[in-house]
Amino acid sequence: FSMRSIVICSSMRFRDDLDKFRQSLKRFKVGIVLEPDFRRLPDATVKKEEVERLKGKRYRDSIPGFVLSHLWKKIAPADVVYIYNKDGYIGHNTLGELFFAAGKEKFICSFDERMMVDGTVREVCAEVLVNRVVKNPKELSELLT
Repeated sequence: FSMRSIVICSSMRFRDDLDKFRQSLKRFKVGIVLEPDFRRLPDATVKKEEVERLKGKRYRDSIPGFVLSHLWKKIAPADVVYIYNKDGYIGHNTLGELFFAAGKEKFICSFDERMMVDGTVREVCAEVLVNRVVKNPKELSELLT
């Protein structure tokens, strides 16, 4: 099936990997690629665990707006949602985005078949919402064109 747009959802811990994945995906000319804007965040923030990031008032105050903007401006209009969950890891915010996408009846793909919030506990309810596991940009581009 042919898709016009894809949104990528991911934990900010994968910012650098995600940037490489996105650049590779754009080379395949799959249409509009929407993504979270983690590039503006300092390395010190990105490398911390979410529980540590939330200790900072500035981050804690900004995250709801960041997540809501991603939901309504990127996930809602996209045709396909791609969950970049390297090693099965899916952060709390990305888990919420996954459920939002499912509620909007989006076609959902993920990098890994496992959805593990803390790295050990599998979120089986989230796993059943994924329509297809797609491991690389080439495979994803073939699905989208």
